[in-house]
Amino acid sequence: MPMRNAVTKLIPLALATAGLAGALTACSTPHAPAPAALAGFPSAPQPDNPVVYRDGNTELLADGSLVLPLDGYDAYAQPTDRTLLTDALTTVESTCMQAHGAHLPAGYATMDMPKPLPPLTYYGVTTTAQARTTAYRLPGTDDTRNTTQALATTADQNAFYGNSGCAQAAHASLQLSRADNAFNTVQDLRSQALLSLIADPALKTANAAWSSCMKTAGYDYATPTGPGHDKSLLGKGLPTPPGSSLPPVSPDERTAAQTDVTCKQKTNYLQTYATLAAEHQNRLIEQNTQKLQQALHDWQTVLTTARTHAGAPHGSPTPTP
Repeated sequence: MPMRNAVTKLIPLALATAGLAGALTACSTPHAPAPAALAGFPSAPQPDNPVVYRDGNTELLADGSLVLPLDGYDAYAQPTDRTLLTDALTTVESTCMQAHGAHLPAGYATMDMPKPLPPLTYYGVTTTAQARTTAYRLPGTDDTRNTTQALATTADQNAFYGNSGCAQAAHASLQLSRADNAFNTVQDLRSQALLSLIADPALKTANAAWSSCMKTAGYDYATPTGPGHDKSLLGKGLPTPPGSSLPPVSPDERTAAQTDVTCKQKTNYLQTYATLAAEHQNRLIEQNTQKLQQALHDWQTVLTTARTHAGAPHGSPTPTP
């Protein structure tokens, strides 16, 4: 059957962000202007996650995540449009399951919709608050469980996944093959941008500055994702509970994470990364206007179809190809 989600091809990087609360002020610099060839989805304000730093068409949000240029060509990256697609999928699949006398658990319809990975995956611990609580632990690991219910019966599973089942019917009804194509286009370009960013001497210089700062505190890591993969640090000094792969977050781990955030502040690591990431992505946008034009056209079709099924108000403004 068609798959509603495309495989994520992003590569976790040794990148870092500053301790954001009060550490950065909103500002704008002219390093990375948006390409004029295309106008993608605008960046929608998020009142609960405000912008704390801006450089051209790149934004750093309060939770440590970044809004990068290629996000403007991905409806899944737009909170309002993502909600619209979620509502449409839920409506179509739930109605179909009811017609089969089957039950679809809440949240199941979009369980495999592509989800953005947390900032920690790409550039390490991000905020002082995070350092003091969860430190280097990714959401969904250790004691965090997936609360989405499974399909209860074999009949429910067959109704959803079987030939001409509800998952397949919803995929066709919402024209999600177009969403898959558009998402894959953007993911491929994101991966290319990340690979070129890894090789950028300016990023290597930023890594070295952060690493040097960490060494003064007794920590020897080449890049900001190093601590999160160091099992000798994670939970240091505490026993591993039965059934767990790691000890809980320990005081030593929290101390390392707070030092990490301080070093990112001192070296302006994320500001450097944001500027470089925008430059690499904007270059690819300029080189792939035809592909991105098609992606925007596909998203326009999918979002228009989703509105008719969800009965929802407009999401973020739909770009005009």
